[in-house]
Amino acid sequence: MNVGRYIIASIVVAIAVLVTDWILNGLILAGAYEMCAAAFETPEHIASWNWLVYVNALVFGFLLGYVYVRMAKTYAIQEGLGFGLLIGLLIKVPQFCICVVYCPYVKAIDIGWLIGGIVQFLIFGFLLAILYKPKPLSHLPEPEQSEPQTESG
Repeated sequence: MNVGRYIIASIVVAIAVLVTDWILNGLILAGAYEMCAAAFETPEHIASWNWLVYVNALVFGFLLGYVYVRMAKTYAIQEGLGFGLLIGLLIKVPQFCICVVYCPYVKAIDIGWLIGGIVQFLIFGFLLAILYKPKPLSHLPEPEQSEPQTESG
């Protein structure tokens, strides 16, 4: 594992989590949240626990980065996008189904979380693919060259 690249990629993904969550929840879905504000915590409560959002993003960035490093074979952009799509579907489709059944707020939020979440994971996979590259194999000893044998006879 290229530890330096892993750390950089994981931190960038953590930042991307925060930025894309803000875009999705703070801008795109803001009107839907206002329609059902009573279903959510108060702004004061959210502000007092906001530190956990940052810890979560950092832990998530490192975990997702680790899974990518362990699963990827070519580290190409298309592989990163495929990884992002797969993990996005794995997490967001079950979340969507559970929220539709149990959560008492407008369904625009559920749909926004599903579509927006999958887009987020595509972004995370893309970032991992462009930022993480394994260590070159130059640290391995080169195979010994055997001299051609000549027949003397």
